Amino acid sequence: MGYFVAMESDKQGAPHSPAKPTWLKRVEEESWQAELIISGAAIIGTLQLPGLLDQLEVFLLLYQDSEALGLWRLVFLYLRLVTAALIFTFIFHFIVRALWIGMVGLNSVFPGGFRPNKRFSEDFQAKMRENYGNIDAYILRLDGLASGIFGTGFAAASLFFNFGIVFSAVVILIGLLRNFGGYSRWITVGILILALAYFVMAIIVSVLHIEKLRERAWVKRIHFPITRIMYRLQFPINSRFTVTALNILSYQVADRKGYWFYAVGMGVGVAILGTVADQAFSSNARYFYESTFFYEAQDSTLIRRAAYEEENYEGVHYGPVLPSKYVDTTELFSVWVPLPERELVLYRERCAESQKGSEGDKPTQEAADFLDCLASEIRLSINGTTVRGASFNTEYLATATAKQHGVRIHLKDPPLNRGKNLLAVGTPSDYRKATDGLRMSYVVFFAH
Repeated sequence: MGYFVAMESDKQGAPHSPAKPTWLKRVEEESWQAELIISGAAIIGTLQLPGLLDQLEVFLLLYQDSEALGLWRLVFLYLRLVTAALIFTFIFHFIVRALWIGMVGLNSVFPGGFRPNKRFSEDFQAKMRENYGNIDAYILRLDGLASGIFGTGFAAASLFFNFGIVFSAVVILIGLLRNFGGYSRWITVGILILALAYFVMAIIVSVLHIEKLRERAWVKRIHFPITRIMYRLQFPINSRFTVTALNILSYQVADRKGYWFYAVGMGVGVAILGTVADQAFSSNARYFYESTFFYEAQDSTLIRRAAYEEENYEGVHYGPVLPSKYVDTTELFSVWVPLPERELVLYRERCAESQKGSEGDKPTQEAADFLDCLASEIRLSINGTTVRGASFNTEYLATATAKQHGVRIHLKDPPLNRGKNLLAVGTPSDYRKATDGLRMSYVVFFAH
């Protein structure tokens, strides 16, 4: 159980906090030193976060199926908001605190402020002093703004981080239940029902704040305990700071008209900002969506850097890869086909029946059986002519971004034309616009 500071009432009956101890006042007055040090170091650290999130996205894109990726997309809306909030907070705070230090320095060197002179009219100087002459008040305002930004930024980052953690836990739980439980669709529906129940509970807690209800005895017995339980569920990490900071901020505007309008608007704003941050700061975000993944390599007229190993492409491969854009017809023709989890899961389903009767349980035998199944599932054609008699080997293609799983396919006597050729690779897909259950990818190359 947490502790609560008893509130006293003044002569008018308004509550107020006990007087602050001297040591706390001194800490507050000198907190700018720690703020500036932390802010400077944090700017460097937080600027690394987008790259770390990119790497995490790459890992998920390669090792999660389409259903899981759709859920992980929601997680990254909040994680990107955490990153954006921290970067903005620390940079803005550093700038404001630097202005504050600069103004304090000027005020200490020139304590008299605007010195009267004969260069400007007395009326003009009087108006300047009236509008800009209270330097001490300006310094205090900058100091308050800097500290407020620092605290508010941390509160927002803690809020979004907790949401990201909660959503991550839910997605991981769904994945575990899918692997060891029943039918995945019903598991997902069940968790969504629990989430809806939690949302309804949050609405009920808000409704209990209505003046006609909040003073009733039964409301007083259940209202705060339920709210506290919900806080624990919402903010499992750094709960005390997050709840305290958010309530300090919300209490400042609690009596303003349209409070709930602003509260709902803030929720909508968070969703919009999260989507914008996710799309603006992530080069991989679009690949979480099945439609983008499906069409990424489907343009048969486009020459893509990612389609040739010699181009040293540093991103994630979503289509077939040839060693070079120019092929020597006297050399062995090979193509590497990426097989991320979103496609492997379909192969495993289709190959499960054919592998039931295979003898032996050694990993090498299982791998060989799986490659044989892949050979029957993947479709290859060059210039519209189906290619047969290909050999398959598992190969991980390492790039600067990741080490991707796939298969290296060697073609014997492919039907090549001198000049431009078009390789088409079909891999199993359950996407609604798949042609004959295949995701078609194309690579343009030139034979000589």
